[in-house]
Amino acid sequence: MNSTDVIGWIVNNDWTYCPDCSPTNEEGDGSAIPIFAGSETDSFQHCATCEGLIPENLTSDGLDDALARMWDFLTLRSGRAEILVQWAGHLRNSNLDPGDAQLCSLTIDACDKEHIKACWRNVNNNAAGFKSLLEKAEECPACGSPTCKAIRQIKVMLNAN
Repeated sequence: MNSTDVIGWIVNNDWTYCPDCSPTNEEGDGSAIPIFAGSETDSFQHCATCEGLIPENLTSDGLDDALARMWDFLTLRSGRAEILVQWAGHLRNSNLDPGDAQLCSLTIDACDKEHIKACWRNVNNNAAGFKSLLEKAEECPACGSPTCKAIRQIKVMLNAN
């Protein structure tokens, strides 16, 4: 990625959008400010529409805060798994010391387990016809994600019952 690549937009100095969801994809209209690859921020930003991570670099204070929030998730179950797993995935690919890299991996594993539990709750709440729907689904009918890691495990559990 080049430093001239636009990875997101700030609209009306308030909302952050990924390139796919931005209400405007044109620079220079006065309301949208581009976020360029390689930019640095004190906290992760997410798209206001799809909640996808805008992959900016974190300052040292921002990194400390993100790692503290991941630790809180692991110890207190505080935070949203679907957001924290994006942070951990992004940070795992950066230059972290081994302890921080392990924290990111543990967070991803814990978030996956939380996601599986949430999908399983949706399966139980909507059990009628779910097994046949799941067998031909291209995306997880419980959460709607085409890349849901839980779908395979849920299929195994349903087939065992």
